[in-house]
Amino acid sequence: MIDVAGRLVGINSAILSRGGGSEGIGFAIPADLAQRVVASLKKQGRVARGWLGVSTEARPRGQRGATIAAVQRGGPADRAGLLPGDVIVGMGGREIDQPDDLVSTTLEVEPGTKIDIDVVRDGKRRTLQVELGSRPPLRRMAPAG
Repeated sequence: MIDVAGRLVGINSAILSRGGGSEGIGFAIPADLAQRVVASLKKQGRVARGWLGVSTEARPRGQRGATIAAVQRGGPADRAGLLPGDVIVGMGGREIDQPDDLVSTTLEVEPGTKIDIDVVRDGKRRTLQVELGSRPPLRRMAPAG
């Protein structure tokens, strides 16, 4: 996908079509994200994405941020002092308006990066520094038997 100046802005990845044809809603991966993925593959042979170690929930309508519902014990957020009930409103200078913003921002940062997280706790805004980790492997379920 290119803009009117001929610059690459995205890579088409999927289409949602009722009839199975090439008409419908198209989806694309932003070019800058694709470049980071390629660089990570070249450097490490895999895609390295940051991990914070929290579960979040949406704020009530009209309130911005991502409320921390749970913190993974021993994870990056826990080591930085983040607590359940904290509301994350910024990360690395970017505003966090909803939980999806936190997820996408976290995934764009490499593990081992130290990043500032702005939280509201007890009505007061504070900044904590977190060193992002790597997402631990998913646990396999035991076979049914």
